[in-house]
Amino acid sequence: MNSFLKLVWHWYKLHLNLTKTLYFNFRVFNFKTAIKLPVWLYGHIQLEGLHRGCVVLQQAKTGGVKIGGGWATDVFGRSNRYISFLRLRGKLVLGNGIVMQQGVVLSINKGAILKIGNNQVFNERVTIHSKTGITIKDNCRFGWNVQIFDTSFHYLVNKGKLAYRNAPVVIENNVWVGNGVSIMKGTYLPAYTIVASNSLVNKNFKEMGEHCLIGGIPAKYITNGVERLLLKDKEIDKLFKGPGDVLDFEDIKDELHKEKYQIHPSKGY
Repeated sequence: MNSFLKLVWHWYKLHLNLTKTLYFNFRVFNFKTAIKLPVWLYGHIQLEGLHRGCVVLQQAKTGGVKIGGGWATDVFGRSNRYISFLRLRGKLVLGNGIVMQQGVVLSINKGAILKIGNNQVFNERVTIHSKTGITIKDNCRFGWNVQIFDTSFHYLVNKGKLAYRNAPVVIENNVWVGNGVSIMKGTYLPAYTIVASNSLVNKNFKEMGEHCLIGGIPAKYITNGVERLLLKDKEIDKLFKGPGDVLDFEDIKDELHKEKYQIHPSKGY
């Protein structure tokens, strides 16, 4: 009953597209999984290439994956409305606790696999296109207008050399990608990487290690020892005296209980 009431609330208040939600789930899953309605679709959303088995769930939980949300308003409270688009000719593997806001584009070519782990937030107008393979592990956050491609689409001769146009992309756990970032073929981002807004990421940063900040066009190493806290910012605000105050994290980390402060994906990025 609680799941049913939640479904009705999302349909009435948050523009859940019930018709597309029912069609999607019963088109791609077997009846036992589909009846749980694990994937919820919102607003105006276009669907292409759906077939039985094109989506694989790590855990079938009602409303565990939400796509096209934020239809009423965007992250700034504006009433912009963007059409979402899912082209699933390959395979989409999904974890639980995934939120994709309005305007998201997922395009997976035949033979390609897009894997998205648990506890993810993709803000407005994120575009992901896979021709071979993209893996996004757990607890990642993506700002608006992020692009992720595992292909350069076309060939380019660079100083007499010609590289194959496709290469896998891997994004490890707890990565935070700022708005306007383009992540290109062959990219590897270690755990806890932060990517500065409007950067172009196009190489393997494995040797850089974890907890690093990168940025620029093309993106380069900037510094280390950084980490995005997936906590409620307003709760952290209470620990400060005011503007200009800087705290030693070791002195306050015991106060930041994740069970109390951790953001649920639907609450923001």
